[in-house]
Amino acid sequence: MKALIKIILGVVLLLVIVIVAVPLFVDPNDYKPEISALVKEQTGRDLVIDGDISLSLFPWIGFSLGRVSLSNAPGFGGAPMAAIQSADVQVKVMPLLDKRVEVNHLTLKGLALVLGKDAQGKTNWADMTAKSDESSQATTEAATTGKQDGAAPALAGLTLGGVEFTEAQVDWQDKQSGQSILLESLNLTTGSLAVGQPADLEFKVHLTDRQSGLAAQLAATTRLHADLAAQRYRLENTQLTLDGKGGPMPPNGMTLGLNADISADLVADMATVKGLVLNVVELVEVVGDVNVSALTANPLVQGKISLKPFDPKAVLTRLGQAVPETTDPSALTKVAFETRLKAGTTFAELSDLVLSLDQTRFSGEIKVLDFAKQSVRFTVSGDSLDLDRYLPPSSQQPAESAENKKEKQRNKTSDATGDEPLNLPVEMLRTLDVVGDIALKALKAANGHFANLKIGLKAKDGLLQLVPFQADLYDGTTTTKASLDVRRKTPGMAVESRLKGVKLGGLLMDMQQLDTLDGVGEFSINTTTSGNSVNQLKRGLDGHAKFLFKDGVVKGFDLVHEIRKAYATIKGQPFETPTGDPVTPFAAMSGSAKIVNGIVTNKDFVIESPVLQAKGSGKVNLPDSYVDYLLTADLLSALQDIDDKTIRSLKGLTVPVRVKGSFDAPAASVDAEKLIASFAKTQAKNRLQEKLGEKLKEKGLGDKIPGDALKLLDKLF
Repeated sequence: MKALIKIILGVVLLLVIVIVAVPLFVDPNDYKPEISALVKEQTGRDLVIDGDISLSLFPWIGFSLGRVSLSNAPGFGGAPMAAIQSADVQVKVMPLLDKRVEVNHLTLKGLALVLGKDAQGKTNWADMTAKSDESSQATTEAATTGKQDGAAPALAGLTLGGVEFTEAQVDWQDKQSGQSILLESLNLTTGSLAVGQPADLEFKVHLTDRQSGLAAQLAATTRLHADLAAQRYRLENTQLTLDGKGGPMPPNGMTLGLNADISADLVADMATVKGLVLNVVELVEVVGDVNVSALTANPLVQGKISLKPFDPKAVLTRLGQAVPETTDPSALTKVAFETRLKAGTTFAELSDLVLSLDQTRFSGEIKVLDFAKQSVRFTVSGDSLDLDRYLPPSSQQPAESAENKKEKQRNKTSDATGDEPLNLPVEMLRTLDVVGDIALKALKAANGHFANLKIGLKAKDGLLQLVPFQADLYDGTTTTKASLDVRRKTPGMAVESRLKGVKLGGLLMDMQQLDTLDGVGEFSINTTTSGNSVNQLKRGLDGHAKFLFKDGVVKGFDLVHEIRKAYATIKGQPFETPTGDPVTPFAAMSGSAKIVNGIVTNKDFVIESPVLQAKGSGKVNLPDSYVDYLLTADLLSALQDIDDKTIRSLKGLTVPVRVKGSFDAPAASVDAEKLIASFAKTQAKNRLQEKLGEKLKEKGLGDKIPGDALKLLDKLF
């Protein structure tokens, strides 16, 4: 027993002597040349150890290192590729006897990496990677041939008191792409790291993109849960903030904040993000839960995302962007969004979509079948939408009269000539593959009111189609099919539209502020055109149109009044202008037109009323905005019911009315010369009929003129 005690005491004494003597008599700095030579041999780089190396053995095996640098690859400048200001690590001695590693703290200060790629795409670490691969291959071969010294004993545990990387910097220069990024003030600190135990992490870095001018400050904190054996990892209560300015950022910069719990199961190849809260400039908040499967192969993202109500105008103001002025100041002040998300690397689907825009609610789904091919499918429906609220406010005063509006229109000047190129995004339109439907219960646009609106959209290989546009409006319906064809060099357009049972008075007044025509109408048009400017489109317009209006009135023109006025002028009699607004009522108005090169030609215009029947023909020149139309009105026998001796005396008279002038100010007038000739013929015919009636009566044949005789008179006159 005494001998055993002596042996133990001897061993302990020997250990004490070693622990005390080694740091005193062995200086690791003496081995700097050997260390540098070994690095040179293995990497071909120069390792410069400027700082001191110090060791301690008990109760911690400690290692401290001063400034060290590693030279760069040839062709990448003289600055070191990597350098550190200092490093320090301490491992506790006694736990090593139980195969446990306890590291007190790992500290790395002033790490500086200069990484780059030359114009040929070669990186400044490629040579070192090649040598590392050779070494790994040699190790693998040794393992397969059994030339190993034996497997290393397994560790019973690993504990790290913490990691602290401070004042690190990474400078990345890519001469091939021109990218230049600097990461500086990079700091990483952790709490205690032990297998099976959570660890707190904190990270900060300042990023500068020299190419774009972006400067951003990134900070993150989280608690890491790691099960190395099961390959499961969790970042609990992750908080990330980003504050960026310059480059692609808005003038006032942008701040982002993100909170979430992030988990990853590498064996199952999946990840989850729960409790996601993304905050943009403290005014926009996105929340949701997301799952990612096939994480490393072909990621598939699924989850639910919601955008909480926010004020877009306030966000634009905060970002220093221009805020659109709207007719209704309260418009565009509340937007919210929620959907179920399913997305892969090539596609995305938004289902159970609900979008709120102020008081309007939309629902539906949107699918992007292929990002590269821009293949989109969608179905969206909404309740009531007033588009006019979102337009810029009108510069005209609300109380301005219609006459003043017309005068401004006549006198307006513009730098636009109509020959300006349309500048359609032709290349983008040719790549679209879109099929979708939009439905609205009510829509107000251009002050017009539509109900039960349905719009079908289709775009494929440069052909964009409206198939169709349907709506109820002003007690009637409208159906329109339209297309835009950009498959050729010159864009082509086609429109096929029909109005049925529409009350024109309300439609024209609401949408055009024109109080000129009223009645229930049917209208159809089918046209095609092509061109790269508005004027070219007008000049290329071909097609046909047809219309029928019933039980209406033409406002602003009193045909009977104009006839009485012309008759009084012929007779040299005084004429009294009637009071009230001039109108011409009609029972029916119909006609058709042929359109060639922008010229609308009509030959069968007919208007019928209790007192007259009018026929007309003429042309409307769309390129020159000019109309030239001749209307001939036949006063009917129904005039005898009118309590106006002058008008009754004109029974059977044909009255020519000419409408001529620009679209802005067309003029309507009675052709006095033709009216005089018509009046003379009518008077002669009436006198001849009277004489013929008298002769028949004298001969006892009655006063009724035979039909054949009346036909002969008509031919004569």
